[in-house]
Amino acid sequence: MTAAAGDGEPVATRVPRLAFDVARLGLACVLGVVWALISAVIIVAVRHEFPPQGFVTCTFAFSAGSSFVYLVHTLSQFGRLDPQRLRTVLLATNPEGRFGRIGAIISGTGPTIAVQWSMIAIAAVLVFTLWPGLLAEPMTVIFSILVVAASWAVTIVAYAVHYARFDVALGGFAFPGKGHDRLFSDYVYLAVQVQTTFSTSDVSLETPGARRLVTGHTLVSFAFNTVIIAMLISVLFLGR
Repeated sequence: MTAAAGDGEPVATRVPRLAFDVARLGLACVLGVVWALISAVIIVAVRHEFPPQGFVTCTFAFSAGSSFVYLVHTLSQFGRLDPQRLRTVLLATNPEGRFGRIGAIISGTGPTIAVQWSMIAIAAVLVFTLWPGLLAEPMTVIFSILVVAASWAVTIVAYAVHYARFDVALGGFAFPGKGHDRLFSDYVYLAVQVQTTFSTSDVSLETPGARRLVTGHTLVSFAFNTVIIAMLISVLFLGR
């Protein structure tokens, strides 16, 4: 007999709390604050003071740290599930109803995570144009690069989750191979294809909804690959 949870729900069918986007984002923010505090302690220990630019460094540390935590927990939560369990978890954590979808957008779930992290990456680059003296701070420069890299990776993983939820709920993605049950790695593969080549390669888009979803991802990827990264290189190397 399957062991039961405290609320009477079988453990085998219970949905992990961190499978919900809001829960993972909340945990990521909490641990991001820890990263920022550690960075502040290091700055004070080295300089014996907390300079104004330290706030920028700690903000970058928060962003990079929270991004890393979000990536690790998202991949660990969904990557280890078999196809049937993945489908169950995705359906159970899919925002439902008008208020559920509005709350998901406000809290930054689904593709809105990718857009928000892209804006963070833009801010991480623009701050150097507004405060050129930060280029002389190695710790700040390193964290800014980590922010951009982590934001790029978060975009992939966030869209992989959204592709998976969309596919199990509505369909629209045809992967090669007959009778192949979907794993989360299949959706990561799709997201990587769109992020790096602006195409779905051997994955067919069979519905207008799927095409709209990929179009949005393509636009975000274009902004990242051609604008944000180019700006970062320009600021870090040509702005010295």
